[in-house]
Amino acid sequence: MAFINKITHIIKRDGSLVEFDREKMVTGIYKAAASVGGHNRPLSEKLADEAIEMLNHNFPPPDVPTVEEIQDIVEKVLIENGHARTRRLTSSTGRQTARAGAQVGEAGQGKPAALPCDVRDPGLEHRPRCETTAKLNQRMTDGSFPDLIREADRAYDENVTGAAEAIASEGGGIRLIIVAGPSSSGKTTTTSKICARLRDHGVDTVLLNLDHYFFDLELHPKDEHGDYDFETPEALDIP
Repeated sequence: MAFINKITHIIKRDGSLVEFDREKMVTGIYKAAASVGGHNRPLSEKLADEAIEMLNHNFPPPDVPTVEEIQDIVEKVLIENGHARTRRLTSSTGRQTARAGAQVGEAGQGKPAALPCDVRDPGLEHRPRCETTAKLNQRMTDGSFPDLIREADRAYDENVTGAAEAIASEGGGIRLIIVAGPSSSGKTTTTSKICARLRDHGVDTVLLNLDHYFFDLELHPKDEHGDYDFETPEALDIP
């Protein structure tokens, strides 16, 4: 860069002060561009640096920009460089993030945590819960760990069978089934099992493995830590 960045901190939407991270800005621009078919990392870095240079001019020390003010400048840079579609996406994403944060604050953290607990504790209701390390250790100590494995397998098979039966009961009304989850969560195994159950019900399926549609690494989006982000839809060559 031909300038010295003097922006060291930003003010978040909740009013807290955090360190400014250029990489997060680059990643945000890159992901927004990737959503509309652009995969030019150097250009994303160039646009981010233009926005940072403008921030340095508009917010000389000790002034500290807010997230909204940074977003406004990023949008301005994108528009001036002919990337209005990307600008609309970054603007929309910012508003959605703010709304989601407000909704979480209003709703609290009670009920959404129930489902992961149920998944971690697939045993029958009369069995002790096993959602903590201590309870897992107890199952191993008292010799009931093999029972836990059998309970988990049984519950998993019941869920897969129930899903296949629900799909088959639609009589061909469902044309697309999406199985989603984080890395190594069993998506491929679950999808294969559901396809097998559907064949038992006379339903023909075509399995599409999205691993086959990832961009090459040189075009692949990275997260705020600089690691390849395999979880974002922008990592897939959608067309």
